[in-house]
Amino acid sequence: MVTAEGENYELLLSEYDAAAQGFFSTAVKEIMEAQGGIYSLVSKESIEQVPDYSLDLPGVGALGGRPIEASSLATIDRDDVVNGNLDATLSAMYGIAVEMEGQISRAIIAHISEICDVTGNTLTGELSHDAIIDAGLRFLR
Repeated sequence: MVTAEGENYELLLSEYDAAAQGFFSTAVKEIMEAQGGIYSLVSKESIEQVPDYSLDLPGVGALGGRPIEASSLATIDRDDVVNGNLDATLSAMYGIAVEMEGQISRAIIAHISEICDVTGNTLTGELSHDAIIDAGLRFLR
């Protein structure tokens, strides 16, 4: 490859791989956002930027957040990419995004449920106006 200044530059396969992984990762994240689920409603920060928001509850101990891990696997045929047959690649992106969005959303709901259970903010039984008012009064005490 020749740069604009006329210098020769060898583009290594690892550079293609890094660019492809960056593109694929960004596309999957955007599709996850577009799903419109819980994942799209929460802010995303790098783990280095997340503060410790642990809460020490009497009788319970420290209760706080934790990283959520999600994983998915797809196989993409290099020949399809080289030949411009991107249907399989786009399908893989979409499948990964749907799977990972579901995993993360379920983990978020599970964490919220755990916090509600531990803090006594879980309602059971039939939902009614009286039950909601009683729960609100319990919260204010």
